[in-house]
Amino acid sequence: MSKPICSIHRCGKPALAPRGWCHMHYGRWQRNGDPLKLVIIKLPMPERFWAKVQKTDGCWIWQGRLTSGTGYGAFELNGKTRGAHRVAYELVKGAVPEGLELDHLCRNRACVNPDHLEPVTRRENIRRGANMILRSHCKHGHEFTPDNTHINGRGHQVCRACHRLRYARTHPRLEYHRSVGERNPSAKLTEDQVLTIRHLYDSGQVRSMRQLARQFNVNRVTIRHVIRRETWAHLVAGTRRLRAAMQREGGAE
Repeated sequence: MSKPICSIHRCGKPALAPRGWCHMHYGRWQRNGDPLKLVIIKLPMPERFWAKVQKTDGCWIWQGRLTSGTGYGAFELNGKTRGAHRVAYELVKGAVPEGLELDHLCRNRACVNPDHLEPVTRRENIRRGANMILRSHCKHGHEFTPDNTHINGRGHQVCRACHRLRYARTHPRLEYHRSVGERNPSAKLTEDQVLTIRHLYDSGQVRSMRQLARQFNVNRVTIRHVIRRETWAHLVAGTRRLRAAMQREGGAE
């Protein structure tokens, strides 16, 4: 014996609900009074957002989707995925200042409480990270400076200098580890000179690349590449190493 079919024209689904309808048409009739009437209710964006937030006395926990690996809340807005904590901050306190990012003061990435968020620079956000406070150097002795630090998807520190060395070992045909820095026969500067140039420019003691080029007897383009870390990118200076380099440069003069 065949099962009864929904009495709505061209439906074809099993009539498992009262009135000889399928569950879909019976549900429409219950909601709208008409089994053929489909009403899609679109909530305003703020209501749709706050419906996914569990507010407590402390953190406001995001109940929606979390980004894989990082644990931050994700919210779909105008066809794009945005950070839920950033949307919450903009709804309550306004736009985040340009060039800044939000730091979780509560260290809970799923929290969207605007009172727990503070706009800070990227460098300050890295400095405040739990791993950054616990570790000042990697296991191979490289200092975790902003230029030498990468924060991966899990929020852990990654040493850029160690990454370059691993890349050199796994790609021997590039001969990166044999031609880097002073080992490169075309190098026009020494490591001490590179560290001194970056220190003079970054500290503001010398703001003219042309003056540095005359001082170290190289092209201005070479100075620009050194300052922007486009060359000698493997060279990371700790405080002691920089002080020693400055002393050697001063003695050579």
